[in-house]
Amino acid sequence: MGGHAKVFMLMAGLTALLGGFGSLAGGTTGLVVAIGLAAAMNVAAYFWSSKLVLRMYGARRVAARGARAVRDGRRAAPARGAAGARRGDRPARPA
Repeated sequence: MGGHAKVFMLMAGLTALLGGFGSLAGGTTGLVVAIGLAAAMNVAAYFWSSKLVLRMYGARRVAARGARAVRDGRRAAPARGAAGARRGDRPARPA
């Protein structure tokens, strides 16, 4: 199954689940409200998910003169800690 089909099935399933909870909580009116809420969340995710992910990872704009160096992988090496590990590396698990 393709990636788009999997995402569609996930979103449809979550919308149906939310609609079921709305129906249990408020009958037909609850169902309509829950489906409307699910539609609003899906639209928001479609338009703003990329911005949220970039903000979550702390992405920054790169100046035009620095873009080639970043693209070619010539940026500075990360600072090393006291044990010689790069920042972000996980310590070895004890045996």
